[in-house]
This record gives sequence, structure tokens and C-alpha cells, in this order.
Amino acid sequence: MGKLTIALIDMDESYIMPLEIKFLQGLGDNLDLIEITNVEFLETFLNMPQNIDILIIDEKIYSNSFERLNIGKVFFLTEERNNISNNLSKNKIFKYTSVTEIYNQVIDNELEDNWSWIKERRDTKVVMVYSPIGGCGKTVLSLGLCSSLAKMNKRVLYIDTGTVQSFFGFFKEYQFLSSNIVKHIFAKNEDIQQNWNNAIGTEEFDYLLPIKQSIATYNIKMEQYKNMIEKLKEESLYDYIILDTSTEFTTEKTGLMGYCDKIILITGQDSISQNKMNSFLENIDYTDNERFIFVSNIVYSMFKNIETQVDLDKKFIISEYIQEWDDTHTMTINSLGDNVSYNNIAKLL
Repeated sequence: MGKLTIALIDMDESYIMPLEIKFLQGLGDNLDLIEITNVEFLETFLNMPQNIDILIIDEKIYSNSFERLNIGKVFFLTEERNNISNNLSKNKIFKYTSVTEIYNQVIDNELEDNWSWIKERRDTKVVMVYSPIGGCGKTVLSLGLCSSLAKMNKRVLYIDTGTVQSFFGFFKEYQFLSSNIVKHIFAKNEDIQQNWNNAIGTEEFDYLLPIKQSIATYNIKMEQYKNMIEKLKEESLYDYIILDTSTEFTTEKTGLMGYCDKIILITGQDSISQNKMNSFLENIDYTDNERFIFVSNIVYSMFKNIETQVDLDKKFIISEYIQEWDDTHTMTINSLGDNVSYNNIAKLL
């Protein structure tokens, strides 16, 4: 089989460069990448026969001239969010979303179906959900994120690292980890696959069964969760591992945060929540916008039309505002996965 040919066309070289790096990292030697940021070169390019599997282009640049080229699929980069809200615009991507989301939308729409022979470099991504604010919806968001990713045909594992675990109430059927299984899966030198099927439940996605007693009873530390995750990554069992973490901020939690690929930080609109978040941010470097994702939960109707907001003190941007559920009794794992906000966050990963 030949290489996948992708053309990136935009007149802003600084915009194209991160996209170029992302596709090269993801597809490596399987990719033949064409980058065009110059008008004169584009005119020359259009006057020659071209075979392109995927064209990613600023919609303002596209013209009828491209129709004489042999192009498999076109993804239009648009500056208007409203342009991507209907089915007729399914190949439009908001230009100023994250590089990761643009990459994932192209891959999920095209690569899985038509280029399955390509062995994409997709390592397991570990995503930490954290907030210094108690009762802000970490578990609901974590489970919603898992469900959303599962609906995108991703292999997902949910892990609750809390001292006392109660997430199982969301599942139709559940059981607890036996003491023997706890001992084996957290042991540093044991083969995790031998006991893994007895350690997980499945409902749309896999989840590590809850521990009935406090994890302190078994002297389980964050480092042991990390060791367990490393074994799972070596086996390539999952595309995403979502870590639901408790509110306390410790040295161990800092180490786990440094280990994760993405960190979702949840804040609120009230002054107490914002003060807690600001105090917490004094302790970490959160300036990597590709790793740290800020969301606001729960937002009442007066905030529903706000898309992004910058905290003037800390200069972080809220990527998603999650609306309050009208009836929490109607929440199910399936309905969480249909939530628009959780789907939007999943696309940022």
C-alpha cells in the first residue's frame, strides 16, 4: 500500500505549522504531507495533475480550480462556528479549535473507514479530571467523557482514584473488587492481564470495579495507580484512560498530574469556586494549553450563551460551559454520552 497524501493549505504559515507537526506525529512514515502557504506556489500546484487523499483548506481559499484535481475528501477550515452546526456542513471544522480536535475530526471521519491498513501511532492517552472544588461534578463529567468517547468507537477505561468510591450508583449492575484481585492488580511485578477481566465491569465502556473499603485500607498510593496504568499502556488495551481524582491536592497528586497526557480542571461561576481555583493554580504550571483544559460546571441559564471567558487574574480560558441538568434522576451512562458539552470536551482530547 502507498502512503496517505494529505494537503494542508492556508496562507498563514504560523497557523499551519502546529497542524503539520500533529499529523506527522500521528501518522509518521505512512504520511506524504503537502504544505502550501504561498499564493504563487498554490497557482503552480493547481496547474499540475495532483492526487490527494485528504485536503484540509481554509474555506476562503477554496475555488472551482480544485475540482479538476483528484481529491478524495475535503475538510474546510471555517472561522464561523455557526457554519458547522448542520449536516450539510459535516466536513467543516472550526479553524480556531485545538490542533488535536482538528486532527481527531479528520482521522475519525476518514482514516478509520478508508485507510484502516495504516497503523496510526495512537498510544493510550491518560486523562486526569480534577478540581480543588468539592461537589463540582468531577465524577459525572468523567463518566460522561467516557461515554462520549465510547460513542466515538474509542476503547475507554474509567478509574476512580478517590479514597472512598461511590461512582457505581450510575451503573445498572455492579460488584466490588475482591481483596485478592486488589492485591494482584496493584502488585508491581505481576502480569496484569491474568486478573484484568475479573477487575473490570463493562457498560458502554470498561471501568475498574470500585473498592468497597477505603483505598487506605489496602495502603494504595497514586504511584500504584500509575504502575497499573503503565502495564495497561504496554498491552495497548485502551485508547483512553480517564482518571477521576479526588479534591485533595498532595505531592502524589502533583506527580500523577505530571504523568497524564491531558488534565481537565473544573471550576465554577461563584466566587468561592473561583477563589479555590485561583489558589490551586498558584501551585502548578498550567500554561500548556494543549495539556490543560478548563471547563465550568455547573452554569445556570444566565450564562448559557457565553462560549469562552478569560479569568483576568489567572489568564486561563474556559473551553466549555456545562449546563445544569434539569433532572438528575434521568441521568444514565447512555444519556451522559449524548450530552453536547461532554462531546465537545471529548473532541479536545
